[in-house]
Amino acid sequence: MAVATGGAGAIGSAIVTSLAARGYRTVVLDRSGDLACDLASETSTKAVAAKVLDRCGGCDVLVHCAPSFDPLPLESFDLSRWRTVQAVNVEAPLLLAQAFRPGMVQRQFGRRV
Repeated sequence: MAVATGGAGAIGSAIVTSLAARGYRTVVLDRSGDLACDLASETSTKAVAAKVLDRCGGCDVLVHCAPSFDPLPLESFDLSRWRTVQAVNVEAPLLLAQAFRPGMVQRQFGRRV
């Protein structure tokens, strides 16, 4: 089982296609993916990780390819936007890795990209 955040975008869809070609059942996590998730929200990210574990039994491969970036001049970049970027790019992959790691350890296999 493979989980990809942002798997609906250009890079993400290529990764999901490649994983499926290698025999992985894939689940895409993002606002319009297989399981809808707001990766900027700790609550939403934890809830979707629990859904993956409940519905799929675990995750062997976690690929985070849902970046958040606002190409604004520094003086226009407010703290709220900065926190959203950090939540999506840093916190969401951490929360997902924490949720999926116990199963990876138990199965003695797992990859995080």
